[in-house]
Amino acid sequence: MRDGTVLHVRPIRPEDAERERAFVLGLSDETRYFRFFYRLHDLTPAMLARFTQVDYDREMALVALDDGHGAKSRPGFCRRRAVHDAIPTARTRNSPSSLRTPLGRAVASEAS
Repeated sequence: MRDGTVLHVRPIRPEDAERERAFVLGLSDETRYFRFFYRLHDLTPAMLARFTQVDYDREMALVALDDGHGAKSRPGFCRRRAVHDAIPTARTRNSPSSLRTPLGRAVASEAS
C-alpha cells in the first residue's frame, strides 16, 4: 500500500468463520440490513459455512488482512461468483466507512 501497509490476501478458509462473524457483527444495523435484505442479528452456522467453505469451481472468496492482526485490524472480504456458469460478478464485503481506508479501497478495487 502507499502508506507502507502490507496486505496479505489469501483464499478464505473455514477457520476464518469467527473473523467473518465478527466482521458482520461490527457492521451497523442499517448496513447489515442492506447487505442481507432483512434484520440480521447474527450469522447462523449454516451462513458461516457457506461464506467460508467455498466451491472453488464456481466462486472464489478472498480475505485481505493487514500486518496488525490485532483488535483494530479490520479484514476485507471479496467474493467472485460465476452466474449461470458464464458471467463473473463480484461483491466486496466491507463496511462503507472502510472504503475510506487503504485496505478497504484495495479490496474494493480488486473486486471491480
